[in-house]
Formats: sequence, C-alpha cells, structure tokens
Amino acid sequence: MTARIVIIGGGFGGLAAASALGREDAEVVVIDKQNHHLFQPLLYQVATVGLSPADIAWPIRRILRRQKNARAVMATVTGVDTEKKRVLMAFERAEIEDDSQERERLLTFVVVGGGPTGVEMAGAISEVARKALSKDFRCIDPRTARVLLVEAGQRLLSTFAPKMSEYAKKAHTITLLGLRT
Repeated sequence: MTARIVIIGGGFGGLAAASALGREDAEVVVIDKQNHHLFQPLLYQVATVGLSPADIAWPIRRILRRQKNARAVMATVTGVDTEKKRVLMAFERAEIEDDSQERERLLTFVVVGGGPTGVEMAGAISEVARKALSKDFRCIDPRTARVLLVEAGQRLLSTFAPKMSEYAKKAHTITLLGLRT
C-alpha cells in the first residue's frame, strides 16, 4: 500500500517538503486555499509597480507538474480530526505489527514547519510518546517514537531569540531536518 502524505499549505515549507518527497513511494497531496504560491518578500515591489503580480505568484500545480507523485488540491482545511486520535492510532497499529520496519515507520512522525505551531505540534507528539503512553504498551516502547521536524530556514522559531530554538529542540527530543535547496 502506497502511503499518502498530506501537506497543508503551499508556502515555502509545504513546497519544500513536497519536493523533498519527490522520490518517495508515496502520494503527496498539497492542499492550499489558494491555487498559487505567492513570494511575499517581493509583494512591496508589486505595490510600488516595480514588478507585475505574475512575477511573484505561480500556480502550485505548475510548480509540482514534474513531480509524478505530487498533486495540488485547492481547498480550505478547516481542522484536524482529533476525535479519531490518529496519532494514538499509530501507536495502536505499531503494537500489533510484527514487521520491525513497518513498526518503525508507524512510530515516526513528521511535522513540517519550525514556527510556533510546528514546534508546538512536534512537542505535543513527543510528550505523548515519552510521558503519557510510556508504560501503556507491552510490545512497543512509545519512547522510541521519532519526531522529525522539517524546517527550510536556518533554525526553529526563527522570529524568536536563538536560545529559544535550542531549547525547543532539546526540551522535546525533536530531530530537525533542513530542506534548503
């Protein structure tokens, strides 16, 4: 069964993550409420008539068109179904999985974006695995779960002081993956 990876947002982080997954045996779906990627750092030049809007906005489908395993969907994500507790289901599925590689895959969580929301989500998953569930399973050790935080920039929480970036990584046992091109 081919995995489906859903990326919410066609910004820099979302497109970098989709690109990094280009050779994976997975269906990559990028969902954005707009059908285009906007290079906001140059928006002021459009406002001052230095550039045309077409120079700073590109269709997400065009950006992804050469990537065979990726597609773009124009939609608004209104929430994540927390009632089904999909994160917790990964632990349940790992508990009954005999194949060690599949178990490792189920216990690997990827969060894209090292801003406040991404760091908070990665930290919450790490906290659940290492504390709340640490003694609840017989066949797996939830503390072995890997939380990978993908950030295209130089560091986590780039709008905060550098020491906050280091604290976030250490406090939650997060592995930071860079996607610089």
